[in-house]
Amino acid sequence: MADLEQYLLAALTGLGFGYIISRVGSTPSRLLVILIALWTLQTGSQFIYRALDGIDVRDEVVVVTSLRVTFTAFAVLVVWALDRRTT
Repeated sequence: MADLEQYLLAALTGLGFGYIISRVGSTPSRLLVILIALWTLQTGSQFIYRALDGIDVRDEVVVVTSLRVTFTAFAVLVVWALDRRTT
């Protein structure tokens, strides 16, 4: 399982990333789709390949996924909040 520090780091970097993306110009739904597609394409095939090679990746998948969900939630929340504030 991931440590509290890892979740805090994911949340803080998600806040920063969301702020940068909101300044560049994006919508929360677009950001969500992009992050899901990026991370699925980035590590999904790696986990599948390693699992087919006989390596147990279950714990790693849970940790990586939970940290990425935390990052994504905070990034999308910031973009949503700043988008609502400016309109």
